Amino acid sequence: MARISTYALDAKPDLDDKVLGTDTNPEAGMITKNYSLREMVEMFNQKNAVAVAGQSIFRFQYDDLTISTYERETGTISFQDGLGVGTNFSAIGQLYISIKNSGNKRILELLQTMVKSRIILCQSDDVNNFGVYFLDSLVQDGISDFYIATLAPDLEMVNGALKKDKHYAIAEYFRGDAFEIHNQTQLSDEWSVAHSLDKKPSVTVVDAGDTKIVGKVEYIDNNNLTIKLNTPHIGKAYLN
Repeated sequence: MARISTYALDAKPDLDDKVLGTDTNPEAGMITKNYSLREMVEMFNQKNAVAVAGQSIFRFQYDDLTISTYERETGTISFQDGLGVGTNFSAIGQLYISIKNSGNKRILELLQTMVKSRIILCQSDDVNNFGVYFLDSLVQDGISDFYIATLAPDLEMVNGALKKDKHYAIAEYFRGDAFEIHNQTQLSDEWSVAHSLDKKPSVTVVDAGDTKIVGKVEYIDNNNLTIKLNTPHIGKAYLN
């Protein structure tokens, strides 16, 4: 084999180009192999090996977790009972998130800084498959290494659905004002809302089907307001 320094430089590498490397897996016998740049990029993405500030990558676990032979795996996100392939981003209201990312690095404290902020969940190899959410809470699932994220999707900022065998990145969408969500569980045409934002927030109201409805907002003070609707509803009010 010629010396590497004698080979010509490729000024325009392509993802299908290959490089030489050593497989360090003991079972592989430390042999030399070809690796495509595409495979290397995919590995870096899936293992969260390239530092992107504030971004954490997880594998979507879709096993049926109601079956005792399966359990939540480190480095994953999943639904309460698992499954969920094909779930639209607009329909995601809760996720179980590992305290470690797909690269087995602890990221719990980073995730906790995103509570009461907007986050984006997107497919790592196709960022146009995404959803933007309000992260309302992040609560430990018992004593496990998983936390339950309660999410409120921004229905104007979602596209696509969860796919099998894909990895997903979670990051803060942007640091805007703090927000709160008021859950109206009693049917009424007048909602009394107490919050802790210490200001007169903007208010978006949706019914039980997440359809926006129009209401008149009357501010009592910086931490209390009333929403008056034309007809009785249950639903949510997003305060920002």
